[in-house]
Amino acid sequence: MDRPLKVKELFTDESKWTIGSYARDSYGTNVEINHPGVDCWCLMGALMFVYQYEPEYYNNVKKIDEYLRNNKGFKGAFSPMTNITTWNDTAAKFQDVKELVEELDI
Repeated sequence: MDRPLKVKELFTDESKWTIGSYARDSYGTNVEINHPGVDCWCLMGALMFVYQYEPEYYNNVKKIDEYLRNNKGFKGAFSPMTNITTWNDTAAKFQDVKELVEELDI
């Protein structure tokens, strides 16, 4: 799969999102974010896949963490990456994630 320019391009429908793993294949098996058979990502895995730890990756992690704290009342006590992963896996629904990446243009 070619790397899209934005996370919102990955999350075209709920089948492209997951919880409990950065990425999964079509069988639901945990895979690396850039595995040739990857079929879906969590929000954090999608950020890693799209931005590959480039400066934009870190900017977007910070932007999402601030958004969660200020707009979703998610007051995680951990690092921004852990906060995003925890929100994705415990509090978010696909529609929440989709709206966040659309609103932040990520």
